[in-house]
Amino acid sequence: MGVALFILGLAGGASLFLLSGKTEEDTVKKFARAPAGCTTTLQFDRAETFEVYLETAGVLDTVNGDCAANGSGYNHSDNDPPRVSLSLIDANNAEVSLSPGTGATYDVGGFKGQAVQQVTIPASGTYQMTVTSEANDFVIAIGGESDADSKNLTLAAIGAGIAGVVMGFVLLIAGSRAKRSAPALAPASGTWPPATPGPGWGAPQQ
Repeated sequence: MGVALFILGLAGGASLFLLSGKTEEDTVKKFARAPAGCTTTLQFDRAETFEVYLETAGVLDTVNGDCAANGSGYNHSDNDPPRVSLSLIDANNAEVSLSPGTGATYDVGGFKGQAVQQVTIPASGTYQMTVTSEANDFVIAIGGESDADSKNLTLAAIGAGIAGVVMGFVLLIAGSRAKRSAPALAPASGTWPPATPGPGWGAPQQ
């Protein structure tokens, strides 16, 4: 049982660790995107602070607004990031301010980006983002931390591995101690001691 828990703990931890990489890729693919040179309509379903990524490699699917998107890829090969100006307005044409980004990066599943700004969406609804730049081989991606779910799975993987190893060792040690402390049994004898007559037993009557 101890060996089985030991193996299961390691196997479960390894599986979760491998899944964490796939989770980050899925998270990045779900980011909202706005290509350069046009205005994109973005729908936010909750008030939250999001990262604004300068994404220099990836694939752009269909977007809402006056931007053309046909699923083609993009790759900014220049080492210098493109210069870009961003404008985000809400449904009432009120400007939503942007703040400095965290600088967090991702490079997974063919997508590559860096958090250059942050935006706090005050309420759910429709917003318009205009991306102005001389370059057109990049997009602006908006979302949460790219590796947030991946980090949680990694921690779960470590926890599962440690728990399995610890429980396995505990059961192995407990089993070893139980064997050492078990009482030795006397070997079975092929003869029996003579029976002692009990009260009321006597010699047969003549």
